[in-house]
Amino acid sequence: MQTLAIIHPEIKDVFEGPVTIKLWSRTDPFPTLGPVVGVDTETELITETNLAPPMVVMGVFDPANKVCYICYWEDAASFINQLSKREIYQFYFNLGFDEMVEDNEDNEKALMDAIEFGRVRDMQIRIQLNDIATIGYIPWNHWSLEDCSNTILNVQLDKGEKDDPESHRLTFRRGIQITPKQAEYLAWDCMSTWALGVKVPEQPTEVQHTKGMVVLAHISANGFPVDPLVFDEFERLLQKQRDEYRLKLLDFGFPDPYTKEVDENANYKQFVLTQATLFGQLSDMETEKPYNLNKGNMRMALVYMFNFADEPQRTIEFEDSVKYWLTQEKSKNLRKQEKILYDMLVDEFNLLPYMTAGKDIAMNAFFGHILENLLTQQEEKVTAGYNIRQAIEYASEIMDAHPHWLSSEKPVGPRTYLQNHYKHLEDSTPGLELPRTPNSGEIKLSLQDMWLLEDAGVKDPFVDVYTHYTHATKYLSTYLNRDNIKADGKIHAKFTNLMKTGRTSCTRPLT
Repeated sequence: MQTLAIIHPEIKDVFEGPVTIKLWSRTDPFPTLGPVVGVDTETELITETNLAPPMVVMGVFDPANKVCYICYWEDAASFINQLSKREIYQFYFNLGFDEMVEDNEDNEKALMDAIEFGRVRDMQIRIQLNDIATIGYIPWNHWSLEDCSNTILNVQLDKGEKDDPESHRLTFRRGIQITPKQAEYLAWDCMSTWALGVKVPEQPTEVQHTKGMVVLAHISANGFPVDPLVFDEFERLLQKQRDEYRLKLLDFGFPDPYTKEVDENANYKQFVLTQATLFGQLSDMETEKPYNLNKGNMRMALVYMFNFADEPQRTIEFEDSVKYWLTQEKSKNLRKQEKILYDMLVDEFNLLPYMTAGKDIAMNAFFGHILENLLTQQEEKVTAGYNIRQAIEYASEIMDAHPHWLSSEKPVGPRTYLQNHYKHLEDSTPGLELPRTPNSGEIKLSLQDMWLLEDAGVKDPFVDVYTHYTHATKYLSTYLNRDNIKADGKIHAKFTNLMKTGRTSCTRPLT
């Protein structure tokens, strides 16, 4: 039996090392274990259609002998089978996942028998049942092994960066020998799982909840098959119904709900930044400073462009000037020479309406399209310089085609229209109080709230049409959402094993 490493755990008041990590194979004799062990598995990456991916290694910590046994997936079935047939308690954290992973390797399903006989416990279940019994709720940091180890054992598990593809927990692969660091990582998980079982007292119903966790995990992994023909027909009927209500809403003067409200100002600010970034890359300009996007800086950039355009020998100076604009964080005010050039620019190109427009979108869009046109001239810049006049004409044509960018009037959107209508109903109907959302205070009506209008003697055709429209929309987005159907043609539910009431919840399909 090969020794992989020796580590010194720091689980105070529960266990003190050193712990020997040994590699076990099915040709080795089965070790003599103590009455309780901590178990964990490491797998390849989870995918949306495989919630129980292939096992790579399994770890079993035996505190009686201060040894953590690790076996590769080829040998795991033999170890699981022999372990589960003995009168030994197995402690897991998130057993639902580990059981499915081990179940895939063991044709005899010995672990399921051990679960049935009550010899397998889940520490997440134990901790959360203890929380409900003692403080009445489950804290946010009692849902993962990492957090529970930190708060209960005062042990920081090395899980690496969650988004780092090179972290220990994300690099286990079949056919690739595990590293000493990965072995230690697995051993710590096994030891912490066991130690949590020692620190937190056993709960009266944890055996039943542990079994329930396994069942729910299998339901989630197996998924619910979707009949595509039935799905398509219901989707068609609901879409038809929603389209009919939409047309009725338009007859009332309601803004078209199929037209998504767009924050054009935000979009064009992003557009300008994108163009400026591309321009900087093409001109070999790199800066770590953020872009200071305001009218003053844009005016300054236009002045520099105008001053240095059409002069090939001053290309470098032009690029330096734009770089200065991208990185400077000074006042919006222009210096004397810059002001003179700016006045020339305004006079020659009649830019005043764009510069003084009340909405930032006008200047953002104008400058962004100038940069866009300049980008198309990159290949000619060495011999012909920058044709700023061509760029300004290009941007001006786009601006002329969108006169609403210069308007200070904002069209009434669906939300404003709806709130105005609801408030009018309240004001014109004595005693009528419509439900409001707690945070925003906006009035919100659903089909279930129609009795309020009926009791007040209000018959409003618009509200009736609108609530039926939102009802159809809700069903389409929630119950007939194609994004919930995964590549295997099934919906995989997301279960929470324990709520503070002791019940189980199913919150949403896995996404």
